[in-house]
Amino acid sequence: TQNLSRIIEDGLKYLKTEIHNPVERAIGVFLFLARNQPFYDANKRTASLMMNGSLMNDGYFPITVLNKNSEQFHEKLGQFYESGNANPLFEFFSMTINELYTKKQRTDFQKRDPEK
Repeated sequence: TQNLSRIIEDGLKYLKTEIHNPVERAIGVFLFLARNQPFYDANKRTASLMMNGSLMNDGYFPITVLNKNSEQFHEKLGQFYESGNANPLFEFFSMTINELYTKKQRTDFQKRDPEK
């Protein structure tokens, strides 16, 4: 348990200090927690709550996976579990942002991005 606690602590610290883009950092929090599964149950839900809490803390809208996209989400998440390649999930979340939010809201996502 101590090893797992240390892994989670170090991973979240890394994300907070090394990933400067708030949206990428929040998605990274989701991916890190979902893949490491530190909890007995509800890892994806907890990871989603942490991602959205991180987004809202930085002034962004939360990201919600709609029911109609849940099969695609779980497929990409399964691929991520197997390969560790996060690119398809980043693309999925980008698609979700485009689907959920108006053009103005999506522009606001980009404006807060210190990398742009």
